[in-house]
Amino acid sequence: MVIAKQIIAILCDDVREEIGNKISLMGIYDYNIVLPVLPAVLPKLCIYINMIDVSKDVTAFKVKVSVPGKDSPIEFNIPAQVNHDVPKKNARIMIALSPFKVTKIGEAKIELMVNEEMESLVVHKFSIMTPDQSNQSAGSEKV
Repeated sequence: MVIAKQIIAILCDDVREEIGNKISLMGIYDYNIVLPVLPAVLPKLCIYINMIDVSKDVTAFKVKVSVPGKDSPIEFNIPAQVNHDVPKKNARIMIALSPFKVTKIGEAKIELMVNEEMESLVVHKFSIMTPDQSNQSAGSEKV
């Protein structure tokens, strides 16, 4: 199911709403979250999701965050709110996980669902790793 022309998900250390309808994203993560040692606790992990040209009426969002070492995903139920500063067919979600505890390396993902539908749209997949795994994966990629 396609609900928007484009869906962008960004992981970062902090998200701030600024004066003038600006969003500031600090400490943006690339493809992976690389931590020096595990277990680790990040003071905050923020998720920014931007949907452009939403093609259906949305009354609510559900966001699921699945991380290695947790049996069930972290879930957020978010009612849709009208913001007159954002074009009508666009939507954005900002979530802060604080603190964010990490116990294992592995694959993680963020899923987005709209209204009461059970179908998940995988918005963003990423890996949690230590520098050793990061160096190994970087060496195996071809440019």
